[in-house]
Amino acid sequence: MKVSIGAPIYDKREIQAVLRALREKRLSQGKYVKAFERAWVRYIGCRFSIGVNSGSSANLVAIQAMKERYGWKVGDTVIAPALTFATAVMPVLQAGLRPLFADVDYRGNMTAKSVLAAFRKHRGPKVRGLVLVHSLGVPCLDAPKIQKFCREKGIRILEDCCESHGAKVQGKMVGSFGDVSTTSFYVAHNMTTGEGGMITTDDPKLDEICRSLREFGRRIDPKSPRYVRLASGPSYDIRYAFDRLGYNVRMTDIAASLGLVQLSKLEKMNAKRRQIAGWYKKGFLNLISQRLISLPDEPAGTKNTYYTLLITFLKMPPRLPSIEKIALRLEKAGIETRPFMAGNLLRQRAFSRWGKPQLYPMAEFLHRRSLSVGCHPLVTEAGVSYVCENINRLYAI
Repeated sequence: MKVSIGAPIYDKREIQAVLRALREKRLSQGKYVKAFERAWVRYIGCRFSIGVNSGSSANLVAIQAMKERYGWKVGDTVIAPALTFATAVMPVLQAGLRPLFADVDYRGNMTAKSVLAAFRKHRGPKVRGLVLVHSLGVPCLDAPKIQKFCREKGIRILEDCCESHGAKVQGKMVGSFGDVSTTSFYVAHNMTTGEGGMITTDDPKLDEICRSLREFGRRIDPKSPRYVRLASGPSYDIRYAFDRLGYNVRMTDIAASLGLVQLSKLEKMNAKRRQIAGWYKKGFLNLISQRLISLPDEPAGTKNTYYTLLITFLKMPPRLPSIEKIALRLEKAGIETRPFMAGNLLRQRAFSRWGKPQLYPMAEFLHRRSLSVGCHPLVTEAGVSYVCENINRLYAI
């Protein structure tokens, strides 16, 4: 049997939507992107959404926009989780800012306590921002507390929801705790546009800056006359007026046409993921009760949407002393696995100069003791049983 970690899930409705977009003969950013942005605004409950070509680009544009909007300087500090995907933190460095790492909890997310500890120990440049990540479809339990702390300290939040579409904390949708929030529509995520991402905010100025950065730094003003003043010289066509250094990270209409259909299915697909997670919990009941492994819990008021199912090995199986050996054993049986994203970032060459990995004990523990298996809607109950049987068997050796 094969149990994949993820897969694109679409049917004739998405295919028909793409064909409609193709018939419009407007392949780049157009009316379908605008429609998808409006639909995402309604879903999240924000004022503005900006479609881009990936979740990583969403983070890059968002950080650069926040830097401009709030007057951050090169060398200012941004708090970020020590355990996450690389492009949740890379844009901080790409913007000339300094990451200040905070440890995570057993679910893989920052806590109010770890944020406060990092803040109090910091002796460098002023802390200006914080990257709040909701990992693997499991929302950050302390998001409301972290939001309150940041407001008291004048710290702005970039909320990275790239892996947690539709998840909730205290009944509140993720994406509603930050000054800016981002998500990804990568091929294996809870909903997909193949590649794609979205930025959301309630701030009209941030919306304007993000739209400009998305398109080369172009001037964005729908009420402007056709010809405008530049820094010098005669008036010039606004379509070629560039006010800042930007990027070309636009979403295509083809991607947006997929996204519109996928969004209409998101809650149903998330419900299926939650059902599958329930099957895993039953299959692992014995190992969980013996505290040999743990799965993400779901305290009252929260909603997990299980991008993947994270399994943490509290006690390693006999003769399998490392997560690498467990992963290879499962892969040999046809069970695809993934580590906890980039793991403890301080162990990665790209981030190693920013601290010692052992200073973040829970990030280090999950780095060494956790892996994910498939929890997407194409996973069958038989597939779940197969995964559970294989992992249960590891402890029976």
